[in-house]
Amino acid sequence: MTVEQPDIQISREDQQMGFSVSWLAIPVTAKDSALATLGFVETNEREWLPESSLVGASLPTGWYVVCFEHPSPAALKPESLRLLSRQAIEVACQVEEHAMVSTSACWSDGKEQWFVVHDAEDGPTNLEVVGNPPAALEEIRLAKLRLQESQRNVDHVFDVPLALAESLVGFRHDAAFDDSEEGMFAVLARGRGV
Repeated sequence: MTVEQPDIQISREDQQMGFSVSWLAIPVTAKDSALATLGFVETNEREWLPESSLVGASLPTGWYVVCFEHPSPAALKPESLRLLSRQAIEVACQVEEHAMVSTSACWSDGKEQWFVVHDAEDGPTNLEVVGNPPAALEEIRLAKLRLQESQRNVDHVFDVPLALAESLVGFRHDAAFDDSEEGMFAVLARGRGV
């Protein structure tokens, strides 16, 4: 059932405009083992916004999110997701606004449970769905399709995978974040792992 996730490439010029990022969410109770598997450690450096190339944050929803400054990091490749999902359920999201490609996926027990992708090259209403995504997908999809019909100059279907992941985890790459004094994002350092 595994669908090859897009290996999104971006040019230096494209990095100037739009988001080209990804994130992985795991239950906060599995944070330490997941970070160890990935070879990441939290540093004492904090940020209000995920501006460093690799950051992590505990969310009030009970999830821990790792944010990557690249849309296709090694941690989101099927081999890594398979290994990590043996420890805990995980939700992954990729955002490439330059190519208007977005994905979300859920893995557990070493298997991809579902995968949703929008690629604007395949049309403004393109949405591929594999597996059994949550029921919320249909409501989100219909709402975005209605918007697409009324505002044809904006790619609203691009938002479907992102909104689905957000509905589960409570995180979105372009949302307003907690403005606590120290910042909610811990800069992560690379060590050994996947």
